[in-house]
Amino acid sequence: MINISKTEAMALRYFMDNPGKDICVGDLKKLGLKHATAYSTINKLLKKNLIVKTKQIWKTRFYTLNEGNIIKYVPVDVSKIIDTRIFHALQIIRSVLIKSKNENANKIEFPDMVNAVLLIGLLSNIREDDPRMKAVLDFIKNRNIYIDDKKMEKLGKKILRAIWYG
Repeated sequence: MINISKTEAMALRYFMDNPGKDICVGDLKKLGLKHATAYSTINKLLKKNLIVKTKQIWKTRFYTLNEGNIIKYVPVDVSKIIDTRIFHALQIIRSVLIKSKNENANKIEFPDMVNAVLLIGLLSNIREDDPRMKAVLDFIKNRNIYIDDKKMEKLGKKILRAIWYG
């Protein structure tokens, strides 16, 4: 696990809430950071290899989350039990919730969202012969997994509807 400051954690969370999106210093200013602070925070995250530069348009540089390296941000005991591909899938679901107009959904914390997904698994009545269980067994035995980003977005929207109408 690497050490990060409160400001870096806030900026990193913004990147995690917007997976795959190109983010610039101006976007971090929306978090209440001054330009110089946002710029130095991005440089610190770059040095720690938590974000990567994606492009530059005129003088504006854009960055995105280094998803292959973000597992360092998660506490060591959690990183041992969460596969990076599953972590990415959970981030997709969380980004759907964060972007919503529902006050309760866009305040949801990552651990609560993980618990919600686990609860869905516990409450669903999937039989042993269901094809989804075969995928789970394949992951347990061989560490093979295929996660469809669109299906994760769909699951996030289902959770959002449950929050919205609940």
